[in-house]
Amino acid sequence: MARIKYPIGIQTFSDIITEGLFYVDKTNLMYDLTDNYRYVFLSRPRRFGKSLLMSTLEAYFKGEKELFKGLAIEKLEKDWICYPVFRFDFSPANYVDTIRLMDRIKGCLDSIEKEYSISSTNENVFERFQELIELAYEKSGRKVVILIDEYDKPLLDCLHDSQLHEKMKSELRSFYSVIKASDRYIKFAMLTGITKFGKISVFSGLNNLKDISMIPKYNAICGISETEFRQYFKLPIASFAEEHDISEEEAWEKFKLMYDGYHFASRGEGIYNPFSVINAFDENELKNFWYGSGSPSYLIRLILRNNYKLDKIEGQTRKEDQLNNISDTSKDFLPLLYQSGYLTIKEYFNDTQEYLLGFPNKEVDTSFWNSLADHFFLGMDGYPAFNLRKCLRDINEGCP
Repeated sequence: MARIKYPIGIQTFSDIITEGLFYVDKTNLMYDLTDNYRYVFLSRPRRFGKSLLMSTLEAYFKGEKELFKGLAIEKLEKDWICYPVFRFDFSPANYVDTIRLMDRIKGCLDSIEKEYSISSTNENVFERFQELIELAYEKSGRKVVILIDEYDKPLLDCLHDSQLHEKMKSELRSFYSVIKASDRYIKFAMLTGITKFGKISVFSGLNNLKDISMIPKYNAICGISETEFRQYFKLPIASFAEEHDISEEEAWEKFKLMYDGYHFASRGEGIYNPFSVINAFDENELKNFWYGSGSPSYLIRLILRNNYKLDKIEGQTRKEDQLNNISDTSKDFLPLLYQSGYLTIKEYFNDTQEYLLGFPNKEVDTSFWNSLADHFFLGMDGYPAFNLRKCLRDINEGCP
């Protein structure tokens, strides 16, 4: 059996296709999205394929038809028009002040000027952004596509610092206001991130976004649905089962227990964590890959600052507007855990329009508590298997 090459650490669509790496086709959903909406927002946990989706959109809007040969969109798109694409990625920097944010935006604008041979001498970064949109439109005769990846990274980096957080929001409001003001020149715009901050805070500068984060038909636009898992991973499952001397059905169930269970809408299939799945198949081992890739420090800082109660995380309910919006002053920790991927929708109650929350799978459940134990019980070298969850439960129940 030929070894399947997985896109470990690769988030560029063109590299995945040209290098013959494993790819789950999402282009039918992508086409539906771009055909129906003009301004879009999507929230998904880290390592769920948001950057790959944005890279795929970039290739699509640049008219790179040859990359989509054999994919669903090849039969759906007829024109393959090349539009100017402005791509912003806020993930690389550590935003300890607003200067870092401005530098990051300027760097992206520099790359855009170089790619499209346009230039603005405007020193104001927001006016420069607007001028470049107009120049790209005038030069190409095509409207501009704007893709902003990890929009919330600057906000999450300073979530523990209220003053800096307000300054960061103010700068980002001005940045997004440019997009709204340039409406006549824009073909499509999309923002992705882990979290969604309240509309009155950062999105007031761009209040015409369509939030698709909890729309059932886009439940699987990132991640791997149960149907896709069964369709694309037959050979890897067979290899895993043979390696571990178990039946293929047992292998399916082990992967489901470990990595399945995410739901981002009131209905729809369970979603597997794609980062964990491809790493597990690459190594032929079930491990805590997603959590092992780095626990966000902002969660620990918020727990310390706000004294959140951790003993009753699962089994609570929230309405959609509560899950969709968070703020730096909120005392409710659960929406942040949901948007970050540590909790997911377990059930939806039509009568009260509430979502029941819980851990999605074994990987997140066990790793969440172990990670907290590492932070809160430093130096307990004699207790390597310390179980924070059991400790909290015992304390709550009054056990000696």
